[in-house]
Amino acid sequence: GAPRVLPWVVGWERQLCLWATSNSGQFALLTNFSSFSFLLSESNRSDILNLLIAMMSHETNTFSPVPTLLERFGSGANPPENADAYRAIKGLGLTMAGMISVAEENGIDIITPIAAGAPPSGPVSDEAYDYISDCICHAVADCDGILLELHGAMVTETREDGEGTLLKRLREENPGIPIGVGLDMHANLYPEIVDNSTVIEGFR
Repeated sequence: GAPRVLPWVVGWERQLCLWATSNSGQFALLTNFSSFSFLLSESNRSDILNLLIAMMSHETNTFSPVPTLLERFGSGANPPENADAYRAIKGLGLTMAGMISVAEENGIDIITPIAAGAPPSGPVSDEAYDYISDCICHAVADCDGILLELHGAMVTETREDGEGTLLKRLREENPGIPIGVGLDMHANLYPEIVDNSTVIEGFR
């Protein structure tokens, strides 16, 4: 079925998720985030105080001979993590940057465990996939909500749907947490992506 949105909507004033380009060219999430009402969980929290924001983005070309190792997600080094991820992404024309900006504008504490984005290439190595997904999943413990910049077309050496596998794991380990996902317009919407997200929105 579709993502369950209505139970989290309390007093929202604008379209739930609308990605747009600002004058500076940066993508932003245009929503009333005064209480993060669209991300209220079933535990009836009145506000989102701590938010995990991360990126795991790759458009896989299964015909490409170029291997996709962990270093490809960091331009020749490991992808930035924690404070380094924040500094690397903030202010850029990326979905994760828009998520950070809107959260900060509304006084939400954030953590950025990893910002892993790689250009199109062959299937992602399982070692790289496990490292990135572990970074995200292990950081959720004290968070009230999750926002993820994904692509929607990640294939690994042994997984056809990299994003759905991550989202299913997050949902199984954190049943009540709201999960918002930004996907590229070329995404392949597998059932596990839809079933395990609270909000899904496209970006360009």
